Amino acid sequence: MNTKREIKPRRMFDTVGISKTLARSPDVDLLVRNGCQPFFSKYDGEPYKLALNGEVGAKEPRLTISKSPKGFWILKTEVSIGAWMFGSNLFLPDEKDMKQFFPMLSDFVRYKTGINFDARRERVTRADPTRDFQIGESKVLSVLKELNNVEIPKYNRKSINNTGVYFENKGKIKNKKYSIYSKYHDLLDKKADETEIDLAKGILRFGIEHKDNRAVANLSKSLRLPNHNADQVLTAKVSKKIISDAMNLFALEALINRDDSTLEKLAQTFDSSKPLTLAGHLLYKAKFGLDYGKLPFINLSEDTIKKYERECAKTGILSLE
Repeated sequence: MNTKREIKPRRMFDTVGISKTLARSPDVDLLVRNGCQPFFSKYDGEPYKLALNGEVGAKEPRLTISKSPKGFWILKTEVSIGAWMFGSNLFLPDEKDMKQFFPMLSDFVRYKTGINFDARRERVTRADPTRDFQIGESKVLSVLKELNNVEIPKYNRKSINNTGVYFENKGKIKNKKYSIYSKYHDLLDKKADETEIDLAKGILRFGIEHKDNRAVANLSKSLRLPNHNADQVLTAKVSKKIISDAMNLFALEALINRDDSTLEKLAQTFDSSKPLTLAGHLLYKAKFGLDYGKLPFINLSEDTIKKYERECAKTGILSLE
């Protein structure tokens, strides 16, 4: 029986950050009128940062415009692409979606700040290549259980209630993280919409977070890209390469495609107490043969045992081994 599972093809990026160094000081009055919150220096009373985070739970891009110690201003955008474009980060963008995303983000920044911003040509300061695997919830938890025993050099492992496992780089600056978790449980914890939660059942999400400019620059260097601007980094080719390398690091494909145990298959196939009944049937058959029903402490009819055997055979399970 072929146990290889179908993997969802959409895989690009979840959260990304794109930044621009400004040629001149921003129009603070315009930014405040458009909802940006100013932060003032306690020394000279001048604004040194403005932030636009939207309403609580808002999915639109977050903007931060801040003055560096050297006196120039930096505009930074950060957004979950799927959450903004589709209303939920359950849905990952594909290459076609990315072509729409760049002008959308450019227009959003221009409208909110009055600053000319070509998202495709600015530098990436966060990139989270992400891929979903639709494998069934019991398999998701089985894979996560295995990954909770994995050690990665130079990374600390953290488990989240057996429904997620994270590997974050050691050292003072925590700027790279591998995230592997049940999307279903993630949305449950966030009290998402019931329809959204139902759609997430059985999805294992795998993301590689590059959380600052240094992490993305190192990524660009490792891939021998000419720079770490968005048109170089936020591509299907880069996403595929990073995810493929990360999957090899964790032997993830082997874990996903590994045969489930007999007991897991029974639990996935039958509801209620039937898996326990059939597991008992297989255990007694192995110990006493198919006529175990004649044992004084069992007392099952031959027809009942044949019925159990047929039900097991339908799943391809004839023994507990």
